[in-house]
Amino acid sequence: MLAATIGDGCLTSRPSIGDYTIEFDQDNLRWLQVIAEKFGKEFGKKPKIFKTKRGFFRLRLHSKRIFEEMKQMKNNFQKIRNEKKGIKSGFLQGLYDSEGSVQNRRLTLSNKDEELLILCKELLTEFGIKTGKIWKMKWGVKVLPIYGKNMMIRFRNNVNFLHPVKKEKLECLFGPPKWVRGGREFLSPALFFKG
Repeated sequence: MLAATIGDGCLTSRPSIGDYTIEFDQDNLRWLQVIAEKFGKEFGKKPKIFKTKRGFFRLRLHSKRIFEEMKQMKNNFQKIRNEKKGIKSGFLQGLYDSEGSVQNRRLTLSNKDEELLILCKELLTEFGIKTGKIWKMKWGVKVLPIYGKNMMIRFRNNVNFLHPVKKEKLECLFGPPKWVRGGREFLSPALFFKG
């Protein structure tokens, strides 16, 4: 959850009225439902999801305890270096779910914080995933690319996405997902709908 908060999440507080809020905005409802389930498992409290007037979905949770825990983790994300491989994999997965993208022959992770991308580059190396050089876009966002089918297979096997649309896009790079009916293979209907 820490990595997803670094990306798409927002922590806001108004201590004078006792309001401590964690929010995620997203156009993909299925992805917010996955985050809500993870919150329920990790913190024992399930957030509410609603549609905003602007047409996107918002996940919201009010909890001082969870807010403080996430704020502390967000401010000390470098500590992930000392964690076990499973935690490192989950951290990378959360970042790629919120800040990553799947394109024709590459995966990218975008963020303004170059230290965060350098940390991700180091962590990916621990899983045998080689990355390209970090490059900068016009508006100050930095990008960490992963090129090549072999590296993307290693990414899928060691990190992968929980975000349903990104997960499907990654699978499509290795061939269109298929389902079988009556002994015949068909393209997955999910390819034709935006999640």
